Amino acid sequence: MIAGLAQAQDSGGGVDLQFGNWLDPSGRIGWDGCDPEGNSWLSAEPKRTPTGFLYGCAPQLAAAKPVGDNGWTWSGNVALGYLHLSGDERNTNWRRFRDADDGVVLQANFSLARAEDGRYVDVRMSHLDRDNQYLRAVFGQAGRYKVQAFARSTPNVLSGNARSIWDGVGSAHLTLKPGLSAAGSSAAQVAAISAVQPLSTLSVVRDKVGVSINYLLNPRWTGYASLSHEERSGARPFGGPFFFNYPFPANGGVYEIPAPSMTARSTSWAACASSAMSGVAISTTPARSSATRTVPMTTRCRTVCIRWPAPIRRR
Repeated sequence: MIAGLAQAQDSGGGVDLQFGNWLDPSGRIGWDGCDPEGNSWLSAEPKRTPTGFLYGCAPQLAAAKPVGDNGWTWSGNVALGYLHLSGDERNTNWRRFRDADDGVVLQANFSLARAEDGRYVDVRMSHLDRDNQYLRAVFGQAGRYKVQAFARSTPNVLSGNARSIWDGVGSAHLTLKPGLSAAGSSAAQVAAISAVQPLSTLSVVRDKVGVSINYLLNPRWTGYASLSHEERSGARPFGGPFFFNYPFPANGGVYEIPAPSMTARSTSWAACASSAMSGVAISTTPARSSATRTVPMTTRCRTVCIRWPAPIRRR
């Protein structure tokens, strides 16, 4: 379950719907362990998919406590700690979508609910560092409306041990290190300059904020609107010259150039209205009298959407 959720929260993988980070992939869901009754009322035994993978366990819900005499109940918890790293900290495969560092860790979730009318409030957050955090707040009324607001930052480390022959990495202008000239330096000169450069990290950070609302206008019509803004900044390998010499082992290479400072901004909004039309069916009871009832027989969905993705601006 953890591996699947971790993949889901990596928005760089294409999903971009799961709130979480590498230390909290589930978005504070299931931190109290698994429900001892399992996913079924019939058996608590873990079940598997047709291909043999275990289904994720049903999370144990925290016991709700009353808030006064107004019908509201609350539940939640807070985790505060310190993260320390050791070992091969520059391993790119380990740092991908993590970029962890020593520091204070804060995670929390808080929920309010009122069973009488279905109103609820849910707030979840996790802060590992400036580039690895999320905050999500949801409130609404079951069967009526739902409002969500969020902010999150996700790092994407592409190299943890880069040695660049360029000055100005991370800025809008790159210049060769002293001692090198464009189209005038040998491979040995480039290798010598590169070998004495300090190790650096090439990464891109995605910051995204957004707000959305779902509203049940009437039993047939549902409205939806959303607004989000995303900004990506950082440096990444951009490609470069390479050479191979197959008859001689270890006599080949590739040298990627770090792209100049990349800042991309994207703003998008969407507004939708959906209508579900129900058919009419007539049924007869087995008793002596008959009755005519309206039941859902066929459902035809009509959706009208307006979307506007703004063009990405680079500088």
